[in-house]
Amino acid sequence: MKKCVYLLLALLPIFLFLGCPESPPGDEDLLSGDALIVSFDFDGITGEAVIDLENRTVTITTIPMDLAGIEPAISISEGAVLGDIPTFEDGVPADILITAEDGTVEEWTVTINVQRGISFLLDGSRVVLTAGMTNFPPPVMSRSRALGAGEPGCCYFGMYIDGFALNEIYDYGIEPPVEEAATIATNGESAGTYNNADCFVHYCLDLEPDGIYEIEINNDTGTSTVILNNSPAVGEDLYGSFSVADAVNLVDDSDVSISSGYFKLLRVDDDSYPDPAYFQGIGGD
Repeated sequence: MKKCVYLLLALLPIFLFLGCPESPPGDEDLLSGDALIVSFDFDGITGEAVIDLENRTVTITTIPMDLAGIEPAISISEGAVLGDIPTFEDGVPADILITAEDGTVEEWTVTINVQRGISFLLDGSRVVLTAGMTNFPPPVMSRSRALGAGEPGCCYFGMYIDGFALNEIYDYGIEPPVEEAATIATNGESAGTYNNADCFVHYCLDLEPDGIYEIEINNDTGTSTVILNNSPAVGEDLYGSFSVADAVNLVDDSDVSISSGYFKLLRVDDDSYPDPAYFQGIGGD
């Protein structure tokens, strides 16, 4: 009998070891360490984002738009926490911190590159023009020059600024004309706000064979505002915004409005060209 008791006592630790379940994992073993940016876009505005998971970078190319007013939609790893969203500047990297569930913090670098051009809402519909002109030959000018090599641009004439953007690169000496053209002008070159008689906005859409546009708008009858954010040197970009209330379609006399206008235009050589919305081949008279 004693032998049986001894045997049971000897086997008891084994039974206890085999019979006890493993301790449940702690919360730290269940939390994710992922702190990734899954997608990055803008509400209502198209942008092309390249997400580099290895280097923790996001690079976005977007239409002409005011980055100070954007509200990006950023999707991140499930359970992670997004840090403060910085104020973005064109082409300037900005850092965003993401904290994973387990407390891991990842720093992401986001760079937004704004395309050159002009964009605006025409009665609520987005218009985007991101091309320019090239090859402005004699006899119009005494010398030939490339106007920004096809980039949307602007030119300074003393105290007068004239900027343009088209829907496709236009070689001035070749027909037919482009389908869309927009012009922004101010009676002054300093950064600031220009209203009504001191600014001009013109837009043409779809020139018909008989020389009549489907839409041709200027601000002569409306209340217009053009804001210049800076005063660039030649070879640098001019940034600004604009709007036109109570404008008129010159083709059918209908009322239209232009809102949320924004431009980024390369300053080409001064005194290079006349108003592109009115020279032969694009603009009219």
